[in-house]
Amino acid sequence: MLKNRKFMSIFSGQTISNFGEQFYLIAIPFLVYEMSQSTLTMGTVSAIIAFPQIIFGLLIGVLIDRFSKRKIMIYSTLLQVILMTLLPVLYVSGTIHIYHVYIIVFLYALGSLTFLSTYRSSLPQLVEPDHLVKANALIQSSLTIIRVVGPLLAGLIIAYFGLQNAFYINLLSFCLILLILVLVNFPEETVNNMVKKPESFSEQLKEGVAFIFQNKTFLKVNILFFFVNIGMSMGLSLMVFYLHGVYLLSEDQVGYVYAISGGIAFLLSIFSPLITKRVNILQSIVASCGLAGVSLVFMAFPFHWIIMGAILGGIMGSATVANIFINSYFQQETPKHLIGRVFTTSQMFTRISTPLAVFVGGWFTHYFVDIKVLFLISGLLIILTTVAVSLFVSENKKDIKKVALNHEK
Repeated sequence: MLKNRKFMSIFSGQTISNFGEQFYLIAIPFLVYEMSQSTLTMGTVSAIIAFPQIIFGLLIGVLIDRFSKRKIMIYSTLLQVILMTLLPVLYVSGTIHIYHVYIIVFLYALGSLTFLSTYRSSLPQLVEPDHLVKANALIQSSLTIIRVVGPLLAGLIIAYFGLQNAFYINLLSFCLILLILVLVNFPEETVNNMVKKPESFSEQLKEGVAFIFQNKTFLKVNILFFFVNIGMSMGLSLMVFYLHGVYLLSEDQVGYVYAISGGIAFLLSIFSPLITKRVNILQSIVASCGLAGVSLVFMAFPFHWIIMGAILGGIMGSATVANIFINSYFQQETPKHLIGRVFTTSQMFTRISTPLAVFVGGWFTHYFVDIKVLFLISGLLIILTTVAVSLFVSENKKDIKKVALNHEK
């Protein structure tokens, strides 16, 4: 893995870019607050950031399968470079308006979605099939560290050097990954010659969706993660309120809880390749989702904050590991000419439940149930779904091959 220079070059650049992006993610809320001091405006920005996944997710999948993945990543990164050049200039010059922020965060989210979807879809071209789990584990473990360290450093930079410099740091990180993508010429699949493509975009959209629904294993994995995402979203969206407001943990204790959970999530992601050596990848997906459900149930009971940090680590770590296994499975089993559409369709299908789950969780705890009960409900939902899917899910190579052949005709 470490000897794969093309993968390691792109991975290193993307890791630095992910680190730089933490400065953007922390700076945007501060910018919106400084401009409006309105929760409505902040909610509008959050909604705008979610729109590209819902509106363009399927279309991006078609583009990934039709065109050069490397060029798509270059153009999406170039878009973000332009945006991160424009935003601090508008801010420093005092000419920025809230509609500028709306447009920039929308286009930035679109570029980020396009890049990440293409990046995941390109891994089978960069990495041998036997190394996909290791590659995804490396990506997820680096993200885990970045999400712990990045916000801390971003807060310090904003406090001492201003918002504009947080945006400039993100700009530099994007310039680096852009340079790497221009210099590294990884192999492209000649998709046009692999299969006879449908004549229209709409037919290609249908082809990607049809593959998932006709392949029973893929469909069951998506259904499983759909309900896991609902349970996780309901629980994690209220976690800080639960720790600070219900158990009266201080701000620094809440920080320690998240630090412990981040460390456990990192360790689980590092050791995830060892799991697939003992059980197959589908069993690994089911087991990690089950662990998330059990951990959520335990979160409903009072423990010392150190133990609660370990339990939260079980929740976040199992979700991280499940993502590693699901990404690896899709990359291994999806026909190359469909991989972009399968990835984006799956992402949209599972993540579309997040806004509804967050709303329902807040609504239930406000009017009907104690927040502890919500953790029990969330955990039991995941456990029951995991048990139901585990009774029926199995790796049917003939099913996958049959569906793939049908889509090549």
